Amino acid sequence: MKIKTFVDFSLPGVFMPEHSVHEVESRDVDNLAIPKSAFAFKFYDVKYFDDDGDTLSSGQLNVSPRHYVNARKMTLENVMSEYPDAKILHSNMRCNDWDVVVLCRTGNFQPFGEGDVLLELESPTE
Repeated sequence: MKIKTFVDFSLPGVFMPEHSVHEVESRDVDNLAIPKSAFAFKFYDVKYFDDDGDTLSSGQLNVSPRHYVNARKMTLENVMSEYPDAKILHSNMRCNDWDVVVLCRTGNFQPFGEGDVLLELESPTE
């Protein structure tokens, strides 16, 4: 059995976030090359097994919280005050019980879930 660690970067997409996944040696955020286009990332592990020449793998294990890079937390009241014309976002926050969203450095909004992390960086590394 072998365990590999991956980072899954979230990138703005047309309708939903796109993802760029890379194997990494560690979960050390300070030495992570974060693409400028990424607004968030998470780490996870995958176990690989060799079964008579066939490689089998697990799903995502030990998934970390989502780390939002240089994002700002906003309540519904904040969003309504600063973005009064964002009616769809207002509605989504109410209907989905999102108490807090984050305004990402790429200009998009994402729900801020329990355990999610705000990560302040001077500048992206990539």
